Order: sequence, then C-alpha cells, then structure tokens
Amino acid sequence: MTMVSLYTTNCNGIAMIQALRHREYRNIVSKGSKRKQGGTAQKRTGNGRPSVGEVRIIAGRWRGRKLPVVEVEGLRPTGDRVRETLFNWLQADVAGAQCLDLFAGSGALGFEALSRYAASVTFVEPNKHACQSLQQSMALLEVDILNEVEIGAFQQNANDQSLQNTSQGAFLVSGFAQTVLQQWQSTNVQVKFDLVFIDPPFEQQSQWTCLDELSERFLANDAKIYLESPSSQPLPEILPKYCSIIREKRFGDVTARLVQYKKSL
Repeated sequence: MTMVSLYTTNCNGIAMIQALRHREYRNIVSKGSKRKQGGTAQKRTGNGRPSVGEVRIIAGRWRGRKLPVVEVEGLRPTGDRVRETLFNWLQADVAGAQCLDLFAGSGALGFEALSRYAASVTFVEPNKHACQSLQQSMALLEVDILNEVEIGAFQQNANDQSLQNTSQGAFLVSGFAQTVLQQWQSTNVQVKFDLVFIDPPFEQQSQWTCLDELSERFLANDAKIYLESPSSQPLPEILPKYCSIIREKRFGDVTARLVQYKKSL
C-alpha cells in the first residue's frame, strides 16, 4: 500500500518520520463535511477547518482541478495571474525537475509543478492544519506519495529513468523552513533541487535569508529559484554567491522574481 512520508521537525531540531496511510486520506476526503451556520452551508476541508477559497491548477495533467485553501493565519496562495507568469518563465525547466516548495501553504506552486510533470516536489509547511490539507490534496490528485526513503535516494532513482517513465512523487516536511534547512545541514542530507519556490508570509521577510541558506548546499547547478515578496521590500545589497535575478515583474503590491543559481564553468 502506498504510504506518505511526513517528516516532522520539533523545536529541538529532532526529525521524526510518521508513515500515514494513503487510504486514510482518501477516506477523509470522501467524507468532507459541511456545517450550517445561520442557514448557510460553509465549505470545510476534510480536517474540519473552514475552507476560505480554492486554488485552480492552470495547466498540465490536472488542468482546471480546484484545491481547497484552509483557513490559516498568514496563508496567501499565489494568484492565477502570477502563477501563469511564473510557469511561462519556467516552461522549459519544470518537466523532470526536483522541486522544493519551501513555504507550501495551499501547495498551489508545488501542485502546479507536479501537474506539469516535475519529477518530485518536497512541500515544507509548519502549520498542522495546512499539512493535513496538503495530504488530502495529494490523495485527491492521486499523487504518488513517497515511502520512507531518503530524498536523495529518490532523486537518484528518478534521474536514472527516462522522462516518460519517471515516477512522480511528493514529500511533506512539517516544520519551519529555516529550521528544516538547518536540520538538513546538520544531518548532512544529500539533496539538490532544480526548482525552488520561496513565498513566505510577507511579514517574515525571509526570502533572501532562505535563498542564502539554500545556495551551494541544496541547489543544483543552473537551478531556478522563485521569490515572491511585497513590492515595498528592498532587495539585499549583495545577492548570494552564484545567484542572479533573470526575471522580474511587479503585480501591484507583489513582486515576482526568478533567480538563477549558476556556477561559472
């Protein structure tokens, strides 16, 4: 039976793995509940949290599919227009890529990448309700959810296959982004990502700090990194080593940037 790997990082930086059955999430999704309030039925996710909206997958094998957005403070899914621009920038880079969705939230960016045939997506999310919603979305889309294996081992297996035969899959890492990155560093996790999405709650302003922690250690050469930030947030005076901004577009109060990590040949 397919299992989902949930890596949990606690405040002491200790990683645990909880193997949760895929079937259970299928059952949870199928039981989705509604509760009437004042005569009006309110949509709820399978974990009982109110659903405050939906995100629509724009293109690929799941084009048009809608996923719930759970009610979590600070959760702000990337809008359709911004995502469409981003994946137009990335159209030649997604298929077969190993991806990291570092502030997953609703999973809008990671699921869009899987829909466009990314090889794998590692979702990192600290909120337990958002994690449960991500698990349910994985089950709803019938994502191949990875067993208890090292991320690097999966990448090696995926890279050994042709694109048409690559097994797609997802990891869910429960923890704060910077804590997870520090945990990976301290335990010498061997993983290189081709695509990274960094879209934190804007009040954290941690986009460039996370990019700095990722660079050299967890980025494949020629990796692309997407950063979404408030337009009022200034750029750092110096970008991390080997990083350069190759695309940039402002959408009102939001600015989208695409960074390339490329070592000199």
